[in-house]
Amino acid sequence: MHRREFLFASALGLGGLGAGNSWAGAGKPIGAGQGTGHPVVRTSEGLARGYGDGGVSVFKGLRYGAATGGAGRFRRSRPPERWRGIRDFHAYGESAPQLANRDPQIGLPAVEPDLWASFTSPAAQGEDCLRLNIWTPSARPEAQRPVLVWIHGGGFREGSGGSNATDGRLLAASNDVVVVTLNHRLGVFGFLSLDHFDASYADSGNVGMLDIVDALKWIRANIRNFGGDPDRVTVFGESGGGAKVSTLLAMPEAVGLFARAICQSGVLIWGEEREAARKAADAVLDHAGIRPGDVEALAALPTAKLLASVNALGPAVARQFMPVIGGSLPTHPFADGAPDISAHIPLIIGTSRDEARNLVGSPAMFALDWESLPRTLQKMFSIDPAGIVSGYRALYPEYSPSDIFFAVMSQFLIIRSAIHAAEARARQAGARTWVYSLEWPTPVAGGRFGAPHSLSVPLVFGTMEAVPSMVPANAESVALSGLMRELWTSFAAEGQPRSSQIEWPLYFAPARRTLALDAPPAVRGNLRAAERRILADLPWFDTNGGHRPPPADAAA
Repeated sequence: MHRREFLFASALGLGGLGAGNSWAGAGKPIGAGQGTGHPVVRTSEGLARGYGDGGVSVFKGLRYGAATGGAGRFRRSRPPERWRGIRDFHAYGESAPQLANRDPQIGLPAVEPDLWASFTSPAAQGEDCLRLNIWTPSARPEAQRPVLVWIHGGGFREGSGGSNATDGRLLAASNDVVVVTLNHRLGVFGFLSLDHFDASYADSGNVGMLDIVDALKWIRANIRNFGGDPDRVTVFGESGGGAKVSTLLAMPEAVGLFARAICQSGVLIWGEEREAARKAADAVLDHAGIRPGDVEALAALPTAKLLASVNALGPAVARQFMPVIGGSLPTHPFADGAPDISAHIPLIIGTSRDEARNLVGSPAMFALDWESLPRTLQKMFSIDPAGIVSGYRALYPEYSPSDIFFAVMSQFLIIRSAIHAAEARARQAGARTWVYSLEWPTPVAGGRFGAPHSLSVPLVFGTMEAVPSMVPANAESVALSGLMRELWTSFAAEGQPRSSQIEWPLYFAPARRTLALDAPPAVRGNLRAAERRILADLPWFDTNGGHRPPPADAAA
């Protein structure tokens, strides 16, 4: 298929962005005579009233758990309170308290321009954050539509289900699915391991993930009344959201709450070891002036003071707040192969070709020369980079020093882990896995960011007009968005991604067939395997900021 044919095919019936789908004023309640009026749905807690918007019914800020402050802090969420009468759910609920990712070790943040500038979330932050949002073509129980549950990115430290980049209106309306986004506890509030502090905090190091489990339980109990099929729930997420999805695959309590999974530009290989998690917790509590065992003082500690303590201790401590091995997460998600408990769950894994260009793309990194490139790589990895540089120069003679740097960092930070997970699944009896690589370069900033980290988000949601800092709504992006939405939603509906434009085969060795999402798309075998062979001796990136030896059965 040629580029022109791809654009034409995508324009026929796949849905796209045009004058009728303008994003001006998206998310505001409209009159009962427009969209689907003001629908009322019975939930476990009471009657919830949403609003109509662009042909779908929208419910924002639904509680799936009670507020987590005070005595509820660092503990498993409690059910939300019930109410009488009808309550309106027209606005996003609070986002979790959080600190922005700041990590000089890998150069965060350092991007100019900021491609995430228009990824905004209007909600305030607070500990009443266990909220979710639903977009549905119609809230009729008999509709039984596939359900797509979005887990937001931002590592395990920041983010929100209320970003305008993940507004589910177009995805729900044009692809006949129910879309859910959610918030959960983050950072120190979601992953502070206090089992040694008091027995009542036995699994506090994983309450952020357990929040997601509890949200999935609420969805399973209630989504039928919103027009969704509780037996066809797909969890999907990008970056940290993808890492959370991969973590759910290793959590016994989560398996059974969703039928399929999609990891976009994020897979967690290792969780945090319990002893390291306890040391990080001790450092925070000591800085905040909390004595061992003083549960009352811990519950009364102001949110701002707790965040200030984490901020004062710096990234070396902040990055430790991630899923902890033990209790609800008995094993590392993908360190020792793919988790057996989720082998039956169909999985899509993918990355963007140029993940690092907007993660570590400071002006200095775009201006590297052949003298500064080896020094920069050695500073990152503490190994002799000569073989890496010579290998890349032989493989890609046209690459500049900066091109090589970004290619290496894209593999190191994101791509290599995703391929490792795909390889582990390919070896697993009965597991079905599809792999993609987003190759299409966004034209923003003159195209110098290529296909960067997070580009898949507006393409999957069809929200290009809402996030112009990342991608414009032009003919190619609209066509590619239509294809990706078709693949994602058919996967949610049937457990296999389908499109009239291209056949996407399963991922198995030795062919390792991968869908290259470009204009036009194509299926390629062993995509960039030569790069991974060049990087075979490079340490592996650990989400908590450290370097590790290769995980078990790591393959080039």
